[in-house]
Amino acid sequence: MDQFSAAKSGTPILRVRSLSHSFNQGGSESEVLTDVSLDVNSGEMVAVVGPSGSGKSTLLLLIAGIEQLQRGTVSVAGIDIATLTDEQVHDYRRQRIGLIFQNFNLLGTLTSLENVALPLELGGMPRKLAAMAAKEALSLVEIDADACHRFPDQLSGGQQQRVAIARSIVGERQLILADEPTGALDVATGREIIGILRERVSSGAAAVIVTHDPQVAASCDRVVNLLDGKLLAGIPL
Repeated sequence: MDQFSAAKSGTPILRVRSLSHSFNQGGSESEVLTDVSLDVNSGEMVAVVGPSGSGKSTLLLLIAGIEQLQRGTVSVAGIDIATLTDEQVHDYRRQRIGLIFQNFNLLGTLTSLENVALPLELGGMPRKLAAMAAKEALSLVEIDADACHRFPDQLSGGQQQRVAIARSIVGERQLILADEPTGALDVATGREIIGILRERVSSGAAAVIVTHDPQVAASCDRVVNLLDGKLLAGIPL
């Protein structure tokens, strides 16, 4: 078993403990997260809600290892990401984390298919197999064969969102982190996308979804509220 092997039975896939984070603004420290602790189990989809500026996106960036931890710990599948080297953090993201950004973060020089296949190729999967897995993921989010070979600037906002979602679910990702995953989609398509995420979570993954959409929050197993950087008690649904 490698360093990113699955967590033992009964152990949360995600465990956040006493996480605090601040940014320097105009020479003074502004704290955006204060003593945040959160567990998310296999098969669980958790919504994080709260007003703009409450620290929701920062929380996802810290869990993903994109923003460097300052205080507190984050572990995924039993691995404390603070113990990883920079190279191992990149491997951690490629192998275990599915990310859906608000601005999609698709590479403009790659087609839809290439964007989705890239994390698998970087993880060592042969190009042909990565392309097959990417096609399957794109099919799940209803990206047709023509759009598979288009570049991001040739797609609508909704299509770009679907490609970003396909990239987050391709491969054996244990944790999906989604920042407003239905923001560029109509209501019906948004429901379909949440259904796809639900299927992936039901197969053993976990998901943390930042959202302002009450319908998306209601589709999750639990809702937690971030207010002024502090996490309020979860609400089972």
